[in-house]
Amino acid sequence: MIAALALLLASDAALAKPVRNRPPVEQAEAPPDGPALWRDMAQWYLDNGMSNEALSMVARLREAGHNDVVLDLIQARALAATGLPDEALSLLDRVLERDPKLAAAWSVRGVVEADLGRVPEALTALERAVSLGANDAATHNNLGFLLLSAERCAEAIPHLEAALATDGTRARTRNNLALALACDGQAQRALSLFRSTGTEADARYNLGVAYERQGKVPSALAQYDAALSANPDHRLARQAIDRLQNPVPETTP
Repeated sequence: MIAALALLLASDAALAKPVRNRPPVEQAEAPPDGPALWRDMAQWYLDNGMSNEALSMVARLREAGHNDVVLDLIQARALAATGLPDEALSLLDRVLERDPKLAAAWSVRGVVEADLGRVPEALTALERAVSLGANDAATHNNLGFLLLSAERCAEAIPHLEAALATDGTRARTRNNLALALACDGQAQRALSLFRSTGTEADARYNLGVAYERQGKVPSALAQYDAALSANPDHRLARQAIDRLQNPVPETTP
């Protein structure tokens, strides 16, 4: 499952994972009093990883008598991000009880379930979100990532392609799609995508990661060698070759 995707890609700090539509952090001034601007600020805090501040702004709005589904979803995402997934799910249950066809709520639920490691439940929620009309890059990428983690590579490809068509700026989405393509036997397309996110050495290394995930050790070694040919100082490729050529013996308890 998700743990099987632990190998590092060269062009990301770690393998692509579910995202939450976080734009680049920008400087923002505190808005003047006003419910709409307060809600925008709560969203801004959430999108920039400031979950506690988002919760504080939501509380301020609720104290002022403002309650709507947008606030509910901001609060659910912020609760999950601050380590309170059960509270987030309870809130989402209430939202979906009122409106079971709310695609955005199913999308948020999928992320919370994925963070808890409950892949089947996350897949169900994200598939429900897409079936109800969710067509944003994050939802498609998250669904594609989870299908990839479940080795359902061919099913992952159209969702990752949709995510890339909606937002082509994310290297993580490109790497997810490349991994899915490599898993599906489309190595050349995968290599082209990997080249779009890094150097030739990085691209060859990443394709090696894809092969290693599939247990294709000779093919992985060939790509790691190609990475070193492109850049003899590629540390990750050297480490991968050492790891595969000198495996650590398993110890019995």
